[in-house]
Amino acid sequence: MKSRAALNTVGVIVLLLGIVGACIVYAIGQNRSAGQGANADGAWQDGSLAPADSKSFSHDVEMYNGKLGVLVVKWWDLCDVLKRPGSVAIMIAVGSVAAACGCFIAAKRNNEA
Repeated sequence: MKSRAALNTVGVIVLLLGIVGACIVYAIGQNRSAGQGANADGAWQDGSLAPADSKSFSHDVEMYNGKLGVLVVKWWDLCDVLKRPGSVAIMIAVGSVAAACGCFIAAKRNNEA
């Protein structure tokens, strides 16, 4: 009975710390990205047309490196997307929910045994 209560307590603590941590990471990331939006001359960057999005860039990468080169460039872009604060916060929250669910399931199985 004591281990069931301990596992439930650990599950709740992990869940709360994960959600609070995700909120903190998201808030800090949003504050930093808002401060980095301006150029040195005060003008805003237009990130709507990245060089990697053009057909000529894709054609050149495929011509020099083949299909694998295009896949590597797309993988690199995906890694950049995952570095954004919203993505990191979601990964932290999902990880804490999974760990907490593991604790709750272990507590339930411990109760049945």
